[in-house]
Amino acid sequence: MCFKKIKTENKICPKCNNYILGYPALSREDNKTEICSKCGILEGLKKFIQYKNFEEIKNKINIDIPKLIALCGSACTGKTTTSIKLAEYISYNKNVPVVFFSLETEKEMIKSKIKNYNSNLFIVDTPGISIVDIYITVKELKRDKGIKFVIIDYLQLISYDKSKCLSRDIEIENICKELKKLVEELNIPILVTSHISRNCNSIIDKKDRLQVIDEKIFLR
Repeated sequence: MCFKKIKTENKICPKCNNYILGYPALSREDNKTEICSKCGILEGLKKFIQYKNFEEIKNKINIDIPKLIALCGSACTGKTTTSIKLAEYISYNKNVPVVFFSLETEKEMIKSKIKNYNSNLFIVDTPGISIVDIYITVKELKRDKGIKFVIIDYLQLISYDKSKCLSRDIEIENICKELKKLVEELNIPILVTSHISRNCNSIIDKKDRLQVIDEKIFLR
């Protein structure tokens, strides 16, 4: 499938019915469908293609070392697109069972973006899933399906126990700690997409739109 950049002036997205208003539109050359990246169908794909950093990101991730990994970037920089491609690459090319938690995009939409959908890839598309349910689901899939890699898209949408009345920053910090515990307990790597945090901002090269952040920095 081939994609090309097209002009956005005076165009309306057929999916969300909004003017594109400067957001890049993309044309699928197989059916000439023009869809804006803002509605999430092909979110971030223009920048993903422009910077061609999938190979770099893929090479930075060692699927054999259990650690918590953050794929960080600002809005519309291809976090979801890249994480989906990673799920496909690891499950199909590396033949490693992967569970992909999508907190924003429906399962069928994710499958439509995957060329080589396979039995090694398990997709959970529960919106706003809690860290507790993620913990339970991963442990069950590890036991029943031999899951060896976890991808979560994305961190800021994971829900936390509201009865504790914590600030969202503290909730996110606790969620990261729980994910780290899961890594250590099951001895598998977990990759979570995230908006750029204050901790990450100081170390990310501004020329890069996406960056893989090691847990030693991400959790400090």
